[in-house]
Amino acid sequence: MKIKITINDANRRLDKFLMAFLNKAVPSFIYKMLRKKRIKLNGARASGSEMLQVDDEITLYLSPETIASYQEAKIVKETAPLTGIVHEDEHLLIVNKPTGLASQSGGSIENLNDRILYYLYQTGQFDPEGSITPSICNRLDVNTSGLVIAGKTLLGLQEINRLFFERKIYKEYYAVVHGVIKDAFILKGLYHKDSVQNIAGILNNEIVTESSLENMLMQCKNDTKTVAAITQIEPVSVSQDNQYTLIRVNPITGRSHQIRAHLASIQHPLVGDAKYGGKHIGSIKTQLLHCHKLMITDETTLPYKTGMTFTADMPDKMLHFVQKYFNNF
Repeated sequence: MKIKITINDANRRLDKFLMAFLNKAVPSFIYKMLRKKRIKLNGARASGSEMLQVDDEITLYLSPETIASYQEAKIVKETAPLTGIVHEDEHLLIVNKPTGLASQSGGSIENLNDRILYYLYQTGQFDPEGSITPSICNRLDVNTSGLVIAGKTLLGLQEINRLFFERKIYKEYYAVVHGVIKDAFILKGLYHKDSVQNIAGILNNEIVTESSLENMLMQCKNDTKTVAAITQIEPVSVSQDNQYTLIRVNPITGRSHQIRAHLASIQHPLVGDAKYGGKHIGSIKTQLLHCHKLMITDETTLPYKTGMTFTADMPDKMLHFVQKYFNNF
């Protein structure tokens, strides 16, 4: 059997490709077949550490029955239609996730990742028998709306995951909080998470300067015992009745529930976020938090320029609330 490498599998190690292609095989079987020259790359013996390039050819000197016995087809779940597509190209699919939809599976019947896979399968862009499974690269809470990026190719997945890990994608949220916030500031605190109760907390808050951020982030990277949460907050507008503030938020570190916990820790919980002390207002029963902007801030091997930006509109309920309480928005 011969396999021609396309852009979807380029820049991937040969052994990682084989483990995905023969997904029921144990690694020792893969390496044994390589040693015995039952698997070759471009007609030559291979170790498995080679980086695949477009048009490389892998030859499997295995019977069709043997290959089939080591393959397990991926299941594509039929889901509701995918909505809210903001951008799509060869490598990426960017979606404005609605409130109430989980980002990934975890007991949820419906989730965004499954909807994306089903959409790509229906449009002929995902082959369940292939070695690459598209996936989302960032996650939002179930009741947080906004931008989620999915990688469609190996390069898309690798590069976007790298950019998020290295904090080279700027993230900006709109949020509505209880109380009045008049000034912009950057807040650093000690983060902890109760996984049983699924609730985060932040202690020992301090306001930090923008000039000290790089050193602080390096310190966080080196100090594995201390988990810091750093959040940038900027007021946009105060409501006419001085009850609420519309803010822009940049979660510089990306902890679970970080924005919700950090705002609650300074007595400005999100409107609708009862879990963190916020109140329900009329039909608002979940947090008013929306990821409205993502911007690539570094060079990448993807065909995008530094500064490329994606935006998404607020969901209707949040927009109506903002329009009702903030005249000058």
